[in-house]
Amino acid sequence: GGSQGAQKLNQLASKAICQTNLQVLHFTGDQASQEKIEAEYARCGISAVVRAFETEMQYAWAAADVAIVRAGAS
Repeated sequence: GGSQGAQKLNQLASKAICQTNLQVLHFTGDQASQEKIEAEYARCGISAVVRAFETEMQYAWAAADVAIVRAGAS
């Protein structure tokens, strides 16, 4: 979600991905992060679909070759 840990991971992942030529599915956990990450990928010329959440993750997993994920609960 929008926790500080998720925000940091979103920032680090997008900065690293900007150094590549990957196509990206990025689920940020909140709307504010979605807008920031979309702008970062656009600035870098990365082909990306950025959403706050994905309700049909089975399709995202099927499309992925690599995943950067985090898990947590409160």
